[in-house]
Amino acid sequence: MTELEFEFRAELAFSEPVREHVFSLHCLPREDEEQMLQAYGVMLEPAAGYEMRRDGFGNWLVCGSCPEPHEAFVYCTHGIVRVNRTRRTTEEVNPVLRYPTPLTMPDDAIHSLWKMLPLEGKTPWEQAELLNQAVADALAYRPGTTGLQTTAAEVLRAGEGVCQDYAHLLLSLARLSGFGARYCMGLIPGEGATHAWAELALPDGWKGFDPTNHRAADETYLRFAVGRDALDCRTERGVFRGNVMQTMNIQMRLRKRER
Repeated sequence: MTELEFEFRAELAFSEPVREHVFSLHCLPREDEEQMLQAYGVMLEPAAGYEMRRDGFGNWLVCGSCPEPHEAFVYCTHGIVRVNRTRRTTEEVNPVLRYPTPLTMPDDAIHSLWKMLPLEGKTPWEQAELLNQAVADALAYRPGTTGLQTTAAEVLRAGEGVCQDYAHLLLSLARLSGFGARYCMGLIPGEGATHAWAELALPDGWKGFDPTNHRAADETYLRFAVGRDALDCRTERGVFRGNVMQTMNIQMRLRKRER
């Protein structure tokens, strides 16, 4: 069991004031059998009323509205989470996690890569490790070359991308192999931005794999949201009145607490 302390800050900047801003935010760690919030705080600027809800995948959402005109919207969270990856349960896998999405749809090249892997006769754990290694070998980490709508097929053709793209390609291969698989957005130790990896449903429960860093995810990986792909796990969704340009900056810090 591990205790993790997190800080999360995101700032939306608008080119002109907006109003009647309604938002839903994935800005707190997911709570399930493996992760439990011990303490947390939420700060919104401008100050706005909010409530906490669960989305369709069981992730926490901070939902609210800010009616007054504003040129920036900041949301910050902090807290302590107890993580115990030995408490996996063999919960039934949501059927939608077994099928491709537009971002993870395999093309001929992904099918060819999958057929080259020596998966036959391997245990589910060995198969998952082979898939993770295949993605790590197929891509080079290159920021700024892809976007939120870049597909796994496009990433494999380019041979480069960021953590979101690595996760999408792993999801594509895993679902071809018959695994239930889900995208994970969250934090890993250090400072910077959010990270992405994938979890596969193995016989003893969900297990995380991080092809970007060529490793399995352990108790220092903190999930904020899981879903079919990155679009289910965006940190912010919202609508407002105003025809403006919008930019976002995210900063986070995660550290393991000494006991």
